[in-house]
Amino acid sequence: MKTTLTLLICFALFGFGPPPGAGPTRAIPPPAFSPNAPGYPQPFQAQSQLQAPDGRKSTIEDIVRQCSGKVVCVDIWASWCGPCLEQGVYFQALRQTFSGEPVVFLSISIDTDPEAWQQCIEEHGWTSDPDTYLLLDPRHSGLNARLNIRSIPRYIILDKTGRLVDANAPSPGDARLSDKIQQLLAAD
Repeated sequence: MKTTLTLLICFALFGFGPPPGAGPTRAIPPPAFSPNAPGYPQPFQAQSQLQAPDGRKSTIEDIVRQCSGKVVCVDIWASWCGPCLEQGVYFQALRQTFSGEPVVFLSISIDTDPEAWQQCIEEHGWTSDPDTYLLLDPRHSGLNARLNIRSIPRYIILDKTGRLVDANAPSPGDARLSDKIQQLLAAD
């Protein structure tokens, strides 16, 4: 009997809560996270090379650094993916909706055939878009390793500090993506 009583007291004292009927308890709020707090996600890194339609090369880290102070919405797609091309229309519409706002819409193709990618962006009029890229060596890229890309289209969102906010964001045809972007624009 004494052992049972001791166990009940230990359970109550060490995080198992009060015994039933003991009255209300005070909820402890979760700790607030600030960008400088330990454990807060660091700026997005994926060690991946990208190529623009004009042939210039860059890394994802360089692009994210250049977008400092802006929300970044990333579309990961391929020329052979029907749903990707369907959502591409909505992605372009979001670009227009947020024109003039501190938002970058980064389009990254995982095509393994650069000619198929080039032909696709020409057909859709995306060659003049400064934020359209081909991921070089998509199968072995850091982007694939970091995000574990198993299906496309895939959308991710980075906040104004370059930190990954949503690794599986809604598609551009879904109003929730626009809402998330608006929330991040309003955040300091």
